Amino acid sequence: MTKKQWTTPDQRTWMLGQLPEYLKAKDGKSTREFFLNHWKIFSERWPVDAPSAEEIQQADGKEDLALAKKTKAAESQFKTWFNNHTRATSSGTGSRQVLNLSPLPKLVQPWQAYQNLYWDSELREKTDNAWKAHKAGCPEGSTIPSNGFAFRNQKLKLWYEESSDETKAAVEAHRQVMKGKGWGADDENRKYQR
Repeated sequence: MTKKQWTTPDQRTWMLGQLPEYLKAKDGKSTREFFLNHWKIFSERWPVDAPSAEEIQQADGKEDLALAKKTKAAESQFKTWFNNHTRATSSGTGSRQVLNLSPLPKLVQPWQAYQNLYWDSELREKTDNAWKAHKAGCPEGSTIPSNGFAFRNQKLKLWYEESSDETKAAVEAHRQVMKGKGWGADDENRKYQR
């Protein structure tokens, strides 16, 4: 549903007729003069309504102050209308282009690509065993110093740094592939992220 227009059909027709002159003034950096002249013509042709009792009350009971506030608001609306109706569009239909807000694929950290590449074949079991050993090394009844997620990431970073140059080269190639596909594009989770 579109917002209700503040202009009457006659006002809108008149303002649309002024758009070429406004664009010329905008190019010539003389919009101030355009607005001064055209607001005067517009407000003489369609004067601002007298302020309501509520508007006068909000202006401390001063009718002239209430009228000045109402006139200033109408003039601001008039200027905004011209700015809004002269923005560039993406097509000849007058519709604006939809912004593409989807993020660009990112290059993941090397240890993340290492995990992605080797998790099922060797890292899952290695991580589970290291976590069990870590928990077993803690005194009974005490709290474990880190959670499993942080522990796993710490170990993966360490194991990646200790890995061979061949493994690091394979991980780097996998990292580039992940960036090209968009990391996680084939993940089970991706179908829930819409």
